[in-house]
Amino acid sequence: MEPETSYHAVVSCHYAADLHQAMCARWNLPDEDRFAYTSPNWLLILLDGCTAEQKWKLKRWRVWRASTQWYQGPIILESDCARIVQAFSSKSLDKSEIGFIIAEGKKLSQLSVEL
Repeated sequence: MEPETSYHAVVSCHYAADLHQAMCARWNLPDEDRFAYTSPNWLLILLDGCTAEQKWKLKRWRVWRASTQWYQGPIILESDCARIVQAFSSKSLDKSEIGFIIAEGKKLSQLSVEL
């Protein structure tokens, strides 16, 4: 069994792989071979070669993965992916059980845009 690392949570976990595949069907994301564990800083290396739009989307993907660790309900890939895309695109406040995670992700994304 693979250890629970950030790479496992974002890339090699079968839930993450399914989500990544669904996101690639709708969004322009980096090529699959760019998601390689090259060092403990693999995610920073990946983000360094991305466009601003790709960085924005990958950060939301990471927030979604983090939220699944707090939220213990069943994961339904198609509807969960659509729900997260809609939540991050919405201008209104998300009052759901994961609304605080969505709000934090939006705030972090805004900070990274300002940098």
